[in-house]
Amino acid sequence: MSSDDSRNSCHLRARIHLVDSDEFSRTAILSQLNAASDLKVEASFVNIDTALSQKDFPAPDMVLINTADAELLENQSIGQAINHLPQSKIALLAANPSMQSLDDAYEMGIAGVISKRVGTAQLAHYVRAMIQGYWVFIRPESGAPKGRCSGLESRYKKYIRALDPLKQQLLRCVALGMTNSQIAEKVFISEGAVKRYLTDMCLDLGISKRVQLTLIASDAGLVTAADLIADSSANRDGVG
Repeated sequence: MSSDDSRNSCHLRARIHLVDSDEFSRTAILSQLNAASDLKVEASFVNIDTALSQKDFPAPDMVLINTADAELLENQSIGQAINHLPQSKIALLAANPSMQSLDDAYEMGIAGVISKRVGTAQLAHYVRAMIQGYWVFIRPESGAPKGRCSGLESRYKKYIRALDPLKQQLLRCVALGMTNSQIAEKVFISEGAVKRYLTDMCLDLGISKRVQLTLIASDAGLVTAADLIADSSANRDGVG
C-alpha cells in the first residue's frame, strides 16, 4: 500500500453531493469544500431531481442544495430529498432566510441552513459540523433583517444581549443541540434549574419550541463556526 493509500484509509473524507444550477457558484463551492482534507464533493448536479435519480454513487453523507430564498419552503423536491435519503444530511444555502423559514426548515428535518455570505473557511466548518450531527441555522451577520418578523428579531437580539453570562451559555448549549442533562453537566447546575431557566426564557420571548431558542441564539451570534469547531473537536476527543 502506498503512503497516500495509507493516509486515505486512516482518514476517510465525508462525501457530499452538491446541487446548484449556477455554474459559477457551483465551481466556487466545489473549490471551497474540496480544499478541506476531510471533505469531498463526490458529485454535483444542476437540480435535486437529477441528484435523486442518479445511480452512480451510494447515498452521500450530505446533500448540499444551493437554493433561492423564495424556494426555501416551496420546493417540493427538498422534501423528496429528505424522504428519499433518510441517512443523508440535507442542508441548504440561502441568501437571506427569515426566522420563520429557518423554523420551518428545521421542522422539515433539514440539518441546517447556511447564509451564502459565509466566508470560505466557515462554509467547510459548518458543513463538517452538520455531518457530525449539529444543527446549523446561520443567517448573514450584517444587514438589517428582512420580512414581517424583523421587529421581533430585533427584540430577540436585544433580549439576548441583556442576558447574564450563565443564561447566554445555556442558550449557546441549546443551539449546539445539547440536552438538558448535558447542559447541566457542562455548566454545573441541576437539570431542573436548566429546565426552569429555558422555560422562563421561552416565556419572556413569547415562544414555545426549543428549536426557536436554537434559531434565536444562532441568529444573535451566540453560536459561531469557532464554537462548532471547539465543541465537535472536544466530542471527538471524548471531552465534555
